[in-house]
Order: sequence, then C-alpha cells, then structure tokens
Amino acid sequence: MKTLITVMFFLSSASLFGQAQKEVEKDSVSNKTYDNYIGVSQMLVSYNEPIKQTDLLTSVEYVRKFKKQTLVTRINRIDFIQQKDYSLETEFYQKAGKHSYLFLNASAGLNKKVFPQYNLAAEFYSLAFKRVEYSLGYRVLHFSSNNVNLVFGSLGYYYHNYYFVYRPTVQIDNNKGFLTQIFFLRRYFDDEKSYLQLDFQRGNLPYIFSGIGDIGTLKSSRFIIQAKLKLLQTWYIKPFYMFEKEEYYLDRFRDKNYFQIGLIKQF
Repeated sequence: MKTLITVMFFLSSASLFGQAQKEVEKDSVSNKTYDNYIGVSQMLVSYNEPIKQTDLLTSVEYVRKFKKQTLVTRINRIDFIQQKDYSLETEFYQKAGKHSYLFLNASAGLNKKVFPQYNLAAEFYSLAFKRVEYSLGYRVLHFSSNNVNLVFGSLGYYYHNYYFVYRPTVQIDNNKGFLTQIFFLRRYFDDEKSYLQLDFQRGNLPYIFSGIGDIGTLKSSRFIIQAKLKLLQTWYIKPFYMFEKEEYYLDRFRDKNYFQIGLIKQF
C-alpha cells in the first residue's frame, strides 16, 4: 500500500515563482521593498466514506528573496488516521535570464510513516511574447516500496489583471501514462498581491495520495476557490476551499471537503 503524501505544491498552482517575484517587490502604497515573508497555514480535510474521518495538515514557512534567487524553507505536519508525521521542505528559484527561471524543490519525511522518504523536482519557466508563460518539469517521489514519477508542464496567458493557466501532469507507471488536467483563472486586484482564483482539476492523480489500490486507475474531479487578501499594510490572509468527487476504490466515489486558512507577514 502506498503511503499518503501531499501533492498540493504542484497541483494547486502553475507559476509560483513568477507571481512570487512580483509579490516581494515594492509595496504599491508605501513603495517599500519587502524581502522576507513568514507564513502559517492549516488545512482540514473531511469525508464520510469508507469511515467518517478528518485529516489535518499544518505548514509553517519562511521566504527570503535575494537579487536573483528566492529561498523557501517549510515544515509540514500531518495528522492522518491516528498517525502523525513531519516533513522538511525547501524550494529554490534561480533567475536564468530576463524572462526565465529555474524552480527546484526537495523534501524529506522525518518519521516516514505518511510522507515519502524524499521527493525531488525541477521545473523550468519562461515567458514568451510578453504574455505567454510556459514550463516543463519532472518530479520523483521515493517510498520504501516504490517510486512515483511525474512529468508536468504549464501554459499560461496574461491579459490585463487576469492570468489563465492550463497545467497537465502525467504519472508514468509501468510504461503507461495517466493524465491529470488542471485549469485555473486568477484575477489580480489593485495592489498586484491580492487575487481571487478559480480552479478545475480532473484526472487520475489524487490531490493527496491516499495509497488505496492502483493510483493510476482512480479518477477525481475538483473545484477550488481561493484568494489572497490584504488585511493590514504587511499582513495577508489566504482562504481556500475545495470540493472533490474522489474515486477511492474502483467505481466507488466519495465527497471530500477541504478547508484551509493561511496568514502571511511580510517584512
């Protein structure tokens, strides 16, 4: 049985670094530069099949921006079916040109009960024609009994305050490919840091690996609404809700609800 791991880091967003670079520039009101962020978030996942269950995921992160690099360090804790586990995670963004950058990600599970032993990823982003952003990447998740290999990319388009993204992800298993498709539309507000985003996802790759049966044959559909909203001069709140129709056994589906709230302090 495969272990449970969170995969929100590559399913929820397409271009994390491109927008993060904008967000650590100057504040649109005070014209002050912020190079540091501290964030905390908590996600609650509830479902009733095959048993009534509530899972909890908590994350704390620190972001530091340099001239051509951005470094993210994060610790995650998950409470899942009376099991607790922690993981340490880091993300590194390196500018590779005026309109391109490289994203690197690595994490390791501490107890190796829920999180994978390690996961490694790399993705290259580039901007073309001033409005079109594209990327291509690869991720490997290592468990004690198997590896999960993912190939993914994105194609995004900027139009005024709107950002539309299509992001396919292919899980490679026994020389077969299982496709998950992700679409999202983001609307930026006046300060360029606040936004409202709608997502639709459908495919075989679970939002959270449940480890039940053959992952490649199980299908899910998801609808997400999320936002980042300014509270005070240096504080932001990030609400998140997702409804998922998940196939947890072959031809057996359940409804899952995801609620998340996050706080960010920039300085």
